[in-house]
Amino acid sequence: MSARLLICLIVCVGGSTGSGGAVTQIAPGDDFSLSCPSSTGQDRWEGPQSDNTMRVNLNKTAYLLIKNFKNQNEGRYVCLNKETKLEMKPAARNDEPVLFRASEGDSLFLFCKDLISSYRGTWSWRPHHSDKQTILGLNSTHFGKRLHFRNRDSDFSLNISKVDWGDSGRYECQRFGNSSQQNTFYELVVVRVRADPQQITEGDDVDLQCEVSHHLPNTRLYWINTESQENFPSPHHLRSVTLDQRKWMCAVFHGSKLKALFPLTLNISQHLSTTTRSTPAPAYDNMSESKTVTDYQTKL
Repeated sequence: MSARLLICLIVCVGGSTGSGGAVTQIAPGDDFSLSCPSSTGQDRWEGPQSDNTMRVNLNKTAYLLIKNFKNQNEGRYVCLNKETKLEMKPAARNDEPVLFRASEGDSLFLFCKDLISSYRGTWSWRPHHSDKQTILGLNSTHFGKRLHFRNRDSDFSLNISKVDWGDSGRYECQRFGNSSQQNTFYELVVVRVRADPQQITEGDDVDLQCEVSHHLPNTRLYWINTESQENFPSPHHLRSVTLDQRKWMCAVFHGSKLKALFPLTLNISQHLSTTTRSTPAPAYDNMSESKTVTDYQTKL
């Protein structure tokens, strides 16, 4: 059995109202989602197009999901009578977002910057499986050389390369000025998406697993078949698999909000009377930021 590790990100952001709809500031590297009721199930969010933006329709609700917020994601987004303006957050605040990120070759950017002068910033990490707080530095035993600190112009942002399952936990950035101290927190939750067994033949049974390293209240996981549009709670035992059941997505909801989508492609061999032939589909789809999901509808 092979596993695909993913880390996901739930963003807690504040918003203010203004002319033309709400204005929401998003920190660089965070994720953000919008939802809009759609009576037809065909409406969608219109706005800036980017390779890190996903649009999906579920249960007559149009969702927009931005992964790793960047400058090109700034602008106005409109769906029916709802309008929101997204802007880049200029400085970190006392936020506590919960993060999800893909771990296979993916990196994680933790924003920690002040507008006022800060002469020192420190990072610490407490794993979910431990009460021990660890000060992070360039020679941290667990992370090795995967930590990259910015440390310039009151910007102490941290980049973690090749995030893996063991990085799950709570991260804290402390900034110190002449007479003040600011704290920003991030919480990483790792998601493992896999099929058991990995190699299957048409007609076999297979278990679909979408697991989290740390359970948050009001978090729901669903498997969605992108062809039939059916959905099932995770884990899901799929009986007598067919060739048109290759494509799946694990949808992560926190309360009523869609927080992440993780694709999985089953490796199904066709059952023939004389020989067995493998399909060219890979065992797992790579969730690159260039992949856009549009207009999947299902009933949750």
